[in-house]
Amino acid sequence: MAVVRSNISTNAGVRDQYIEGVKLLKKEASGRTTDEFGIPGAARSVSTYDLFVIWHVTAMMIETPPGNPAQRNAAHRGPIFAPWHRVMLMVFEQNLQRVLNDANFGLPYWDWAEDGDLPPQEQSSAAIWGANCMGGEGNPVASGPFAFHANDPSAFRVRISTNISGELRSVNRGLRRAFGVSTDALPRTAHVTNALALSPYDSPDWDADANSFRNRIEGWMND
Repeated sequence: MAVVRSNISTNAGVRDQYIEGVKLLKKEASGRTTDEFGIPGAARSVSTYDLFVIWHVTAMMIETPPGNPAQRNAAHRGPIFAPWHRVMLMVFEQNLQRVLNDANFGLPYWDWAEDGDLPPQEQSSAAIWGANCMGGEGNPVASGPFAFHANDPSAFRVRISTNISGELRSVNRGLRRAFGVSTDALPRTAHVTNALALSPYDSPDWDADANSFRNRIEGWMND
């Protein structure tokens, strides 16, 4: 596990490494095919990157307890939220280190609170959305390293998605982003401070209604 982690908005070297690593994982065949995961349609090769997509979606469909994955599942809406995502990110980082041939590479972070302190109308033009970082919004995204160009076979393509019921399906399209659909502004520094001050980690009923640190960082509690 890496010791040093850098801000992706301010460290150009780490930013470029991360982008390169994601593209390499997206191109790398995992040796698995879509039919192995019960995805309808002809069997298609699954990239290493898309294994993480499948892992996350599958976990969200595991009900804990059985009955309703929207109440609590194996990745979200309960105490497992932070440790599950920590393990997933650790494995993702290890794969980035492998394809980059850099055992010291650390998964960078985005300080969204810094961008959240900007006026709402300026947040969509923050550095992270620049053409040299993550690119902007669009259907499909048309700028940055993950922009989609239909006639370019090397362009970043979304291969795994879900249907309206949350079930895995094969697609072949560009990445989609629409700023401000779920909320009109990012969390601010004050929100982060309030979250860090909240305890306990989690509390009954261990779900999206809990008054807890976990529920705050997952986004179900508002200030």
